[in-house]
Amino acid sequence: MTVRTIDEIFRDFVTDGVPASGPFNPHKPDIRDTLKALTEGSENFPDNRVIRLNNANEGTANNIVVTASVAIPAAAYQVLYILNVTQENTGPVTVSGAINRDLVTNINQPVPVGYLTPGMALLCIDTGSELRLLSYGDAETIAQAAEDAAARAEDAAAVAESAAGGLLSNFDTASAVAAANIPGPVNYARTAGYSTVGDGGAALYKRVGANPNVGPALQTNGSFASDTGWTKVNSAVIADGKCTFSGTSATIAQTIAGMAGGKLYRVQYRIVDAFAVGGGVAAQLFGGADSSSSAPNRTAPGTYIEYLVAKGTHTSVRFFTFNAGGGSIDDVIVQEVTAGQIQSADGAWWEIADRVLRPEMFGIKGDGSNENTLLQGMFDFAAGKEVVLPYGATYGISTITLPIGMRLKAKGASFNKLVASTSYAINIPGYVTFDNIILSTPGGGSDMGIRINGDFVAGEVIQSIATAEASGFAVRIEGPSAAARIGNVRIAKITAGNFSSQIQAFYVSRLWIGDMRMTNYVTGFYIRDVVISQFDNILASGLHSAATGGAGNNGVLLESVDGDYGTDNVTFGKVTVKDSAEHAVRIGGQFIMRDIHFDKISAFNTGSLGNTSTGGAAFKALLGDTNPGRHENITVDNLYFEDCSDSTNGIRNHAAVHISRCNQGYVNNIVGRRNNKAYSCKIGILIIGSNRFHFDNPDIIYAANFGFNAAAESLQDNISNVTVNGGILHSAQASPVCYFEPDADATFTRVNIKGTVLYGGRTAARYNDPTGTGNYVNCSFDADYSSPVATPSGGVVEVSNPGVQMTLRTNIPTPVGASPANGSTWQDYGRGEFYVRRAGNWVAA
Repeated sequence: MTVRTIDEIFRDFVTDGVPASGPFNPHKPDIRDTLKALTEGSENFPDNRVIRLNNANEGTANNIVVTASVAIPAAAYQVLYILNVTQENTGPVTVSGAINRDLVTNINQPVPVGYLTPGMALLCIDTGSELRLLSYGDAETIAQAAEDAAARAEDAAAVAESAAGGLLSNFDTASAVAAANIPGPVNYARTAGYSTVGDGGAALYKRVGANPNVGPALQTNGSFASDTGWTKVNSAVIADGKCTFSGTSATIAQTIAGMAGGKLYRVQYRIVDAFAVGGGVAAQLFGGADSSSSAPNRTAPGTYIEYLVAKGTHTSVRFFTFNAGGGSIDDVIVQEVTAGQIQSADGAWWEIADRVLRPEMFGIKGDGSNENTLLQGMFDFAAGKEVVLPYGATYGISTITLPIGMRLKAKGASFNKLVASTSYAINIPGYVTFDNIILSTPGGGSDMGIRINGDFVAGEVIQSIATAEASGFAVRIEGPSAAARIGNVRIAKITAGNFSSQIQAFYVSRLWIGDMRMTNYVTGFYIRDVVISQFDNILASGLHSAATGGAGNNGVLLESVDGDYGTDNVTFGKVTVKDSAEHAVRIGGQFIMRDIHFDKISAFNTGSLGNTSTGGAAFKALLGDTNPGRHENITVDNLYFEDCSDSTNGIRNHAAVHISRCNQGYVNNIVGRRNNKAYSCKIGILIIGSNRFHFDNPDIIYAANFGFNAAAESLQDNISNVTVNGGILHSAQASPVCYFEPDADATFTRVNIKGTVLYGGRTAARYNDPTGTGNYVNCSFDADYSSPVATPSGGVVEVSNPGVQMTLRTNIPTPVGASPANGSTWQDYGRGEFYVRRAGNWVAA
């Protein structure tokens, strides 16, 4: 049958040559044939239909029976079919009924088991031999392609991220890093906290080598060279350079010094002889109530490295075996891993890269509990970095050492030493800077505070306070020896309390401390072999119960110990000492000190233990008599004392100002007063065996004995070029206001009282007669004298030596007993008389 085309059936009718000018009625059979060809497809009308194959669940899971509402075309690739699924297939699938074909995937493979599921709609085409799914094979390829593209994108992103610094911001905590597999190109990881997000422990980590930073080996006899150092249990034998295990549960163990909870340890060992099948050996940390930290069980020969975290009660490392069967190990090394490192799940190691560290990055809470181990780990990691402690935190410690090169910001935070010990709570080496270090200790016994033992240390505030009295040191700044001093240490303020020896500086050069405050002391500030140093302001007050009143019970004590000039060029600003059990400020020792200067010394209640105190000077400079030399250039610009020692335990060692065996110097503007005692001092100024020393403008009243006393003692030799220049001296008892005591071998040369006002006492001055080779040479006495407390029965000036030139102004009527050098004068301003010493006699002028 020939099917006409639509254009032919519905063509125009032509009348008189004019198109579409007349009616035309198509032939109905032509219309039917054309419409039928259109719906069924033909050469002239391609079949573009979608035919529904109805599955009424009449077949089986693998044979789908279908019906169709229209005839199925015979030609292949003519129409699309939609097929509904009612059962899950269990194998290859066929379709029967209206059409009989195998159902295959788009790549002409049988449909996989379980691919067809109830409710699914399939779109397929008839190839002539199969019904081929249009979507299945392509979907698989597309999905795989999508996965490949995603992987390529991730790799590209990782490479790009690595090139940009490798920053990862999607880790909540440090433990999340430990649990992650991090792509190889990534070199950095960032966390939002240590234990929890926002806990302050956020940190940037960088990828480091396979081997983390570790400390020295902690075990002994790791090579099993001898049968020592290990505790053996259940058939463990050390012999032939290895440890062999025979029985089940055989172990060896060794205590590791300093093991503490939270520390990470690296345990390396080598299996020499294989362990039995089903057995093996495991490295463990154990001890106390906490369960052991155990590495995996190992059986085959080879070297193994395990990383184990110690728990709170752990003390030891051990190797625990299972069905050992003769297995053996050797070459054991146990090391502590430096804090600040994490191992991720892929085996890589990560280390904190931040230059500014916070304790929270290391899991440190600052809640007052014992965090010594974690803190030390942080500080070990912090060399060359800055550490910032949060305001209000308190860190429980036993003993910690800051690293070289660290910068510490701890204002508002504090350290609490939990148990008193002879170990320093805080050790500060060289090149450390800090703002505040605040320490409290329990005290008791020989408890120790803070030690500085390195160069170039700079800090704003150190505070070291013991809760109970301690016999140790609050702060000690020290080098190894005078030949190896530390240097360039600068501390703006140090506060110490309740330690018997508060602050010490030994073997230091260029030390500056701006302000020192010490309470409850035996020895306040002790300087030994210190050079080129300055101390601006010192206050020592309150007496420690361990004070004995003997040597060294001083507010400030200076000595040279390793040799002459060990202490040299040291300057003090204002020094205030209260309640010293012996002298307030003492320069002593058996070796010479030089160039020691004080701007001002104020001393209150020295020799505060009364008759128990063996001394009580406001200022004493004495070189021990085993040294033939003299302290040199000792100077004090201003000195105030009040209520110095009134002990009856000797006299000279209780002089307010005591200069003995010194060469060149001065103590000027001395003011002495009483407040709560009957006398301001026993002796105002005492000088023994010294040269070129002067005392300008003293103002000493209520001295119990002498206002000024120059004395010579055996081995302490001559006195020369000593002057009291101006000022006022007052003696409250019947003693000479000025007393000169040469011995049989000592000569006083140019020992002068010059323009000084004297009052009180029994006489203005007494010059003891020298004996032997001793003498007075070119000495002068120029003074005003009045108001004796007793009649000067021996004369206003008791002198019988031509070596003393006297110029006296007094209202006392007679200089009886005064036989000074010719040319001396005596003015009796009460009677208006003036006398001159001529040819051994007083002659009225």
